[in-house]
Amino acid sequence: MQRWLVSAASLAAPPRSGVTALLPTEPVTRLERKTFVDPRRVDYVRAWLAHTCTPDVGYPEGQVTSCYYDTRDLDEYFNSFDGDLEKHKVRLRWYGTPPSSGEVTAYLELKSKRGAETTKHRTPLTVSAELLAAGDFAALLPYDQMSRLLLAFGYLRPYDLRPTTVVTYHRYRFVEPHSQVGLSLDTGIAAWLTGEQRSWPEARIDAAVLELKGGDLELPPRLRQLRRFRLVWTAFSKYAAAIEALAESPGPLQP
Repeated sequence: MQRWLVSAASLAAPPRSGVTALLPTEPVTRLERKTFVDPRRVDYVRAWLAHTCTPDVGYPEGQVTSCYYDTRDLDEYFNSFDGDLEKHKVRLRWYGTPPSSGEVTAYLELKSKRGAETTKHRTPLTVSAELLAAGDFAALLPYDQMSRLLLAFGYLRPYDLRPTTVVTYHRYRFVEPHSQVGLSLDTGIAAWLTGEQRSWPEARIDAAVLELKGGDLELPPRLRQLRRFRLVWTAFSKYAAAIEALAESPGPLQP
């Protein structure tokens, strides 16, 4: 499926109503490696990381939840499944448990990947806590507003992009002090459908995921002991794993 990346900052305008968009952060480009962690070894891996690395100062631990957007035909899922070199993911991300009322900060993100190199664009949004807790993403971030925000990233979205799946997990973040390589250990991964299909049961993914993020694919010397855990580096996608887990569960999703 073709995607169009355009130089369209001049086309973007502030949304006319609805959510409040703050200034976007600078895009971040880095190399990423991912590996499965056997659920039986998660505690050992986390203890080893805590001994070898230091907790991330800004965000050492917490719940991460993302609503992923895709087309009606799940084009982005199949791009990942087919192993396409270039992939794009649009998601709305928030942290912790939203309050029952008022406003909360969420982030519209575009993650573009070419091989092992990823670039992430991000805009913080002030959104309704009630709509977020209810999972009413169409009302929370209307399509035309999302389109304008994505154009500011230089991304022309597919015409039928829509909220598809919510993925949540508990994340532990570390930094290897000498190389400054970042590591994230994601556990307790679960997913559910959005909209009218939210009533279907959630699916759980029986795996933890370890991600390394930095400027080099080589493991720093202090991290080479990770090989003791027999980890296999892979192009794992939580979104793709969520779609597959939901398709295998009783429910309406059949990719």
